[in-house]
Amino acid sequence: MPELRPFHQSIPVAARHDATVYWIDNADDLATAVSILQSAELLALDTEFIRVGTFYPALALIQIHDGRHCFLIDPLSAVDLTPLRSIFLAEHCVKAMHAASEDIEIFHMVGLPTPLPLFDTQLAELFDPSEAQGAGLQALVSHHLNVEIDKGETRSDWLQRPLSDAQLNYAVADVIYLFALAEHRLKTMRSDAGARRRLELCFEEARLRYPEPDRKQGADFTAADFSDYYLNMRKAFALPPLGQRILQTLAAWREVEARERNIARKKICDDDLLMVMAKEQIHAPDGLHRVRRMGQKFTGLRRYGPTLVALTAQAMAAGPEEGFRLITPPLPKSFKSVVKRVKAHIAEVAERERIAPEVLAGRKQIEELVRWVNRSHVPAGVRAEESDAVALTTGWRGELLMPEIIEVSRLGNETDSTDSGFSE
Repeated sequence: MPELRPFHQSIPVAARHDATVYWIDNADDLATAVSILQSAELLALDTEFIRVGTFYPALALIQIHDGRHCFLIDPLSAVDLTPLRSIFLAEHCVKAMHAASEDIEIFHMVGLPTPLPLFDTQLAELFDPSEAQGAGLQALVSHHLNVEIDKGETRSDWLQRPLSDAQLNYAVADVIYLFALAEHRLKTMRSDAGARRRLELCFEEARLRYPEPDRKQGADFTAADFSDYYLNMRKAFALPPLGQRILQTLAAWREVEARERNIARKKICDDDLLMVMAKEQIHAPDGLHRVRRMGQKFTGLRRYGPTLVALTAQAMAAGPEEGFRLITPPLPKSFKSVVKRVKAHIAEVAERERIAPEVLAGRKQIEELVRWVNRSHVPAGVRAEESDAVALTTGWRGELLMPEIIEVSRLGNETDSTDSGFSE
């Protein structure tokens, strides 16, 4: 196996921490890097990317640090990244990342799996709260390591080659300090039985948050793949069933178009235009004049107007099929006291377990559970499915909250359950 040559440029942060930097832009060097990393028990992973006006982010750099070596992997060189899979999935090696969602999205995009076991240092702050002022990497490094790091290159042009000295120093500093932060946090979270239990929950939550996608960038998508996307457009809950059926068709079409052309959704057409088409049921070409006379500048109206009209007509002809799911409306006002009671119970459990209440249950999860438990009181036409209760009744959350959370979530006699008004 060929010997790697250290990167020729001097990188101040690497020199201060006695780390050797390698630039990886070919298959042989990547294979050597992977062989070096095979024995690591902790790795820090990070990426640099640009996402301006495109649907998919443009991956510009992958950084990996094992405490001694720092590998800067250049995806623009067209090197096959597949060898990294063995590192990402090595069970003996903890992969440290910070606020991992976007980085993992990029890994999935290029065919790499979710790194496991994954220790997300931002997530760790919720399972082992500290007095850090903020959950950003800069704030956590400052609090836990007493080091101030510069984030000035965050939005620089990472697709340029060669990278500037400032960019290189920034990229290396990110993983050097991420590694040090993860090492420190893992040590504190292994200090006693209670902390070790919270660390186990932190690892489990990372697995839950970052499942593997069905398909990566470049897959052949159809509108059927995004038939549920309209359900995320919560402001459209007041549309009648036919209007929501139209919105389903339009939103799914836009999703396919955005992915195929790699353009941000809002650059194709904004939500406001889809909403107007669905509300007004614009199913004939002359109806576009009515939209234009509204005086609002709708992105995509000029280019995609005829397409939207045709799709609207198609949706109206099909109509909402049996079992069509309506967009979930806000909870009725009558549920306010129940939600308050559930939040109080969750806060008690979180305090007992010494974790942040927001990681135990967010607003959406609480409302889903309350709606499901009291599904007989939910307005007609809105299906409260059993899956809505899963988040807080299974997994590690279920272990901490069940069965009490079900009883706490029930409407009490003090509540007028006949009130069908919606809260905002």
